[in-house]
Parts: sequence; structure tokens; C-alpha cells
Amino acid sequence: MRRILRPPFSNAVVAVAFVGVAFGIEGDLLALLITRYLGTRNFGRILGPVQAVFLLGSAFGPLLLGLGYDELGSYDPVIPVLMAILAIEALLIAALGRYIYPAVSGFDQLAARDELAASEVLSGIAESSDPHLASGRPRAQVGD
Repeated sequence: MRRILRPPFSNAVVAVAFVGVAFGIEGDLLALLITRYLGTRNFGRILGPVQAVFLLGSAFGPLLLGLGYDELGSYDPVIPVLMAILAIEALLIAALGRYIYPAVSGFDQLAARDELAASEVLSGIAESSDPHLASGRPRAQVGD
């Protein structure tokens, strides 16, 4: 009897699991980085175009990779280019430095209890007229 699932199958399962986690993290990470570095005032205006570029890359990336395979006869010349792009992107993210807009202390507990109150806190932060003080943005506090 032939074995359908050969030993590389377990490697494929692990690879697919990592890809799934990566895709799940990307969208959340985009939103987190936008709120921490650009604030919440124009969050929707910023996140929309960023998500559009992300989705276009997801749509056309496989197409471009396939074209590279068709033209070059192998993925071997294309993969190092993709690895270099990934390394450059990782370095750019690492170079961002400290958050400009740190997390609001106690916000998670407030959001779990009362979403409307949490949205009011975020609106108040977004409408703040003094976004940067001398030592950077102060850590916001949520009242009890």
C-alpha cells in the first residue's frame, strides 16, 4: 500500500502553520505600528491606503514570482532577491525606535468593561492639542 503522506508532509504542516501565523500577525502589526508611531487622529485615513498596498502586494506577489519562474526557469534566482527585500524591511522596522504614542495604561481593562468609555478615551487622546511634550509623549492614564 502506498503512503500518501510522506515524511516531508510534517515539514509542510509546520511551514503552513508559520505562514498562517505570519498572515494573521501582519494585519494586526500594521494597525499597532500606525497607532504607536502616527497616533489615532487619522488612523482610518492612514490604515486604508496601507492595507490597500498590503493587499496589492499579496495579490501581485505570487504573480510576479510566477513570472520570474517562467522567465528564469527556476525560483533560485528570485528567492535571494526576496530574502534581501525581507531583510531590508526588517532593518527598517528595527530602526523605527521607541513608540511616539505609547500604550494607554489600563485601557485594555476599560475596553473589556465599557467599549463606549474606551472610545471616548481614544477620542480624547486623538484630539489632544499637545501631541508632543519636551520629553516625548507622556504615558496616558485611564481613570477608574
